[in-house]
Amino acid sequence: MTRRQKIHPPLILAAAALSLAALAAGCNIVGPAFYAVHGPEKVNAQFQLDHTRTGVVFVDDPASRVSHRRLRTQIGAEATQVLLNKKVVLDMIDTRSIMTVSAKDRHGDVMSMQELGEAVGADFIIHALVSEFTLSADGVSNMPTSTLQVRVYDVLAQQTVWPAGEDEMYPLRLQARQSPGFAPLGDEKLAAEQKLADQLGLALAQLFYRHEITEDARR
Repeated sequence: MTRRQKIHPPLILAAAALSLAALAAGCNIVGPAFYAVHGPEKVNAQFQLDHTRTGVVFVDDPASRVSHRRLRTQIGAEATQVLLNKKVVLDMIDTRSIMTVSAKDRHGDVMSMQELGEAVGADFIIHALVSEFTLSADGVSNMPTSTLQVRVYDVLAQQTVWPAGEDEMYPLRLQARQSPGFAPLGDEKLAAEQKLADQLGLALAQLFYRHEITEDARR
């Protein structure tokens, strides 16, 4: 059995929220007043994780939609850190642990969620299956788009606990506004993919805690 590699929240948290000044700049005189009285709109969690149990994020990409393995790790690491920073859970296993174990699939039968969870010592797995990860849906325009199919697998109960139904998965789609010009190439492409990976990791974590709509990565 692979030894648990746990991550703990840092003492000093990096600011993740977008600037409210940018939001207010585009509002008329009614907008800020309403905001001040009622506060920002909230997005509810899609599923409530048990914060006392140890989980792991597994970004699964059997169709190789993501160009580099390290970007998959980055998505999982970002989601893991956000969940810890927001105190959604108290303890998480390093996403690299399950990525390493899953890589052994190529040399034999595909490991089940149950086997993967037991191998890294996780109580539950946030399983995110990549179905789209691109900087340009049409191959020309600059419009980063990504889609995950998400579920929570309970290793102790040996079953999927969210969404309802063993074969069900929750679709998470992230699409940025189209930017001027063409899709980036070379070093600019890698930087854009890393940014998309971070945004996707944030969006994945946000499925599991209530947050302000101004912070929602899916805007």
